[in-house]
Amino acid sequence: MVDNSYANIASCLLRMGKPNEAEAMYTSVPDVRDLTNEQLLRENLPRYSSGMQLLSMIRQAQGRLDEALDFASKVLQFRRQKFGSRFKTCDSLCHVAKLMLLTKKSMAALQLLDECISVASSLPKAEGYLALAYFRKYKIYRAEGHADAAECLRDAIRAKEIALGRLGSDYDSTLADDDEAAYTQLVAWLLW
Repeated sequence: MVDNSYANIASCLLRMGKPNEAEAMYTSVPDVRDLTNEQLLRENLPRYSSGMQLLSMIRQAQGRLDEALDFASKVLQFRRQKFGSRFKTCDSLCHVAKLMLLTKKSMAALQLLDECISVASSLPKAEGYLALAYFRKYKIYRAEGHADAAECLRDAIRAKEIALGRLGSDYDSTLADDDEAAYTQLVAWLLW
């Protein structure tokens, strides 16, 4: 489990705004450093796909969005096959949708967000992902002047309020309902 410690430290470095240090930490993992990205996923071990998710987040923070999207898309495919309709799949759906938004692929992002809404609606205690997916859908609709934008925001707020009942003081209540940070803090930073 040494690799898990490296990944946890890398995740902390990324949260501290140090993506280059996070990458150096994660890629120094003894079990991982000699594997290619394809080998990481072929090993069929969920922890390796979580590592690729972390690398995707690192690439995003470095501004390397195409690489981030490539990693994240591979992780999503792996998680769909391995886990089906579960939290890790919701995590990947939200992450890939965000990257698609950043790379101006809003229609593809909407499809993934709708899938996330469908999956999260079927899971117990998944209101955090439901709120995040609805909020990101709201952002797309608002930018396009779509009539359903307000309804998506209402759905996001409703799901957020349900999730808040479980979070208590761990939630920053000063954030506005139209601030994405109000929704991202409802889900795990990195779901392993």
